[in-house]
Amino acid sequence: MRTIMLSVLLAFGMAGPVTANEYFVDPVAGAPTHDGSSERPLKSVQDLVRSGRLEPGDIVRLRSGYHGALSIAGRHNAEPVTIVADDGHMPRLRHLRIRGSSGWTLSGLWISPSHARTALFTPIVEIDAGSSNIVLSDSRIESVADSAGRTAEDWLRNTAYGILAAGEAIEIRGNTIRNIRHGVEVAGPRAVVEDNLIEHFIADGVRVLGDHSAVRDNTIRNCYGVDDHHDDGIQSWSLDEDGRAGRGEVVGVVISGNTIINHEDVTHPLACTLQGIGLFDGIFVDWVIENNVVAADHWHGITVMGARNVRVVNNTVFDPVPGEPGPSWITITTHKDGRLPEASLIANNLAPSFNAGGFDAARFVTGPSGVELRDNLEIDDPDRFFVDAAAFDFRLREGSPAIDAGNAQDAPPLDRAGATRPAGRAVDLGAYERQ
Repeated sequence: MRTIMLSVLLAFGMAGPVTANEYFVDPVAGAPTHDGSSERPLKSVQDLVRSGRLEPGDIVRLRSGYHGALSIAGRHNAEPVTIVADDGHMPRLRHLRIRGSSGWTLSGLWISPSHARTALFTPIVEIDAGSSNIVLSDSRIESVADSAGRTAEDWLRNTAYGILAAGEAIEIRGNTIRNIRHGVEVAGPRAVVEDNLIEHFIADGVRVLGDHSAVRDNTIRNCYGVDDHHDDGIQSWSLDEDGRAGRGEVVGVVISGNTIINHEDVTHPLACTLQGIGLFDGIFVDWVIENNVVAADHWHGITVMGARNVRVVNNTVFDPVPGEPGPSWITITTHKDGRLPEASLIANNLAPSFNAGGFDAARFVTGPSGVELRDNLEIDDPDRFFVDAAAFDFRLREGSPAIDAGNAQDAPPLDRAGATRPAGRAVDLGAYERQ
């Protein structure tokens, strides 16, 4: 294969490796006439992108200062072009839009409409359905820098959508996304939403709508209830070809290792009643929901309505606020049109309650429901189970009834913290394996 590739390269006059270019952009000290070197940086990243000078593999290093809005349109790269913060710098943008483009990696940016004190962009980051293979990482996305003391009216009037990504193979990794309406929505296939902090939000934390996507190791916390929206930590729904909800299928999604906390201050006057992981308009096919920690002041800790081969294993669900709405459950139940789930499993979980047949207590049955329940345990007293549930520390305490009570056949090999299962004679229930 190497010989063939070398012949092809020689035939096209490309025997040697392609050398990537490196450009520096400084909105304060740069100038349009500079060559883009470290000593003579350019002034505008937008002008550089539009100039057509960038080639696959190039790197653009942005320095501190305000870079305005960045739009990338109709630019496809066989090798990614990287736009990244220069070492020790924090470049600021008010908006990022990517349309009909592929092969772009963006990292280390601070994106907020507040930098320009102009009207909010909704969403702050937009990646359209014609784009693919885009990575946004290690960046800060927010409507405003601080939400302390905000009223309900402030939230409704001055909060932008976070990230809306409709394309294929979009990766949202390691970002801090705060003070927003809806954190991240990925609507295209093969999306990855991983290791992000999504906090201080209204509406939903993450929406995952595309097949074969993954939502992993995110922390989603501090939701504010300011309207009649049904707020969710992680939500999905299916669409048919006519865009009707609940008529199609969402296939092959993994939701793993996420921590969802309704609100760290359960007495906050605007703390919402957050639904943890809510899949309400299926059918959901070949999903895995594992190693998640959900502290939700709602019935819906983890709810799947309409399922085929869905596995809900080794999750910890807790209700931090006594009384209704709640207590939180884990359930795989009927589609809204009455279709029963098929070949699905709820195993090795901890929750206040479990439900496999529907919301009517008379239908909490296995067998006909198409859901098997095994090796789950209801939390009757959090002080018996956890290190400190009041402080949202859901590691298992010594002597917890959840220790060695699970089935290795169903358990993922690693726990929420990356520790190997089992650590004792059998696997533990819930998201954490006691070491």
